[in-house]
Amino acid sequence: MFSLGSLALAPLVRSCPSSARARTLGGWNVPARSEAMDVARAVVGGTCGVLVHVDRIRHLPAARRLLSLGQWGAAMEHFEIDPLEEVSRVFVTSRKFDDTVRSATVIDLAIDDTDRVTRRLLDLERAPDCALGGILPIDGARFAIESPAPGSLVVVPEESLGALAERRALIRGGSCLPAASEDEVIYGFAEEPDTTLGDALPWPATVRDVHARLALTPGGATLEVFARSTSPEQAALDARTLSAALDAKLRVDLVLFQLSLLRETDFEVRGDRIELATRLGKTEVEILLALGSL
Repeated sequence: MFSLGSLALAPLVRSCPSSARARTLGGWNVPARSEAMDVARAVVGGTCGVLVHVDRIRHLPAARRLLSLGQWGAAMEHFEIDPLEEVSRVFVTSRKFDDTVRSATVIDLAIDDTDRVTRRLLDLERAPDCALGGILPIDGARFAIESPAPGSLVVVPEESLGALAERRALIRGGSCLPAASEDEVIYGFAEEPDTTLGDALPWPATVRDVHARLALTPGGATLEVFARSTSPEQAALDARTLSAALDAKLRVDLVLFQLSLLRETDFEVRGDRIELATRLGKTEVEILLALGSL
């Protein structure tokens, strides 16, 4: 358990845990994850999530629209911390992408004065199962906020505080999120995307899971999407369905003609895998980030 006296050890526990790890899924390199991400998922039963490398996108005009993810923006307002300039990484997970009330948020701060965080934590309503932190009302719901290590915050629904307490030892001393690989700025995943991702795109029920990665380039960005279907035969059908749906979703009517927001919207099939790789210009990146915040 954390105590207020443990804050004296702040300068000694600022490094990320060594448990951050990467894995390969069907030939596609899935970004590294950390114990903090695993704990957040376990606490709320997260089947989808997004990892944002804030320090790499804070200069983009549309970045501020992402503050609605989880409790990122609202929590930073309480701590009087700039959610873009003073945050390095954010991870949000929930059972459904649009279910912010039952989401868990992990925030890595980019500040040297961690006493600012401590002072605001002490202002929170106390809770029996809460270590270093308390309860913060956000938009009519109640969330528990803890700081398992200086410079890191974990935000979970109040009813999930017991589940967090059971796993607190796993992230004690360093809940850092994994650093970005190469030029990656956003990584997202979803199990059973037809139910977890809402109506953003009509994912076939036969698609078991999906991973997506956005990486910046000098001219814009690259978007990679990897999904698995139930069989190679079904993957071919799912690829056609997704290609048509994505093209329709990202096509804009300009009176006399239509303009697609992506240069490539056709999914390719590799066995039971469905893959998409496309390049985006700087304007397209801004539009994509804006769409992702809706």
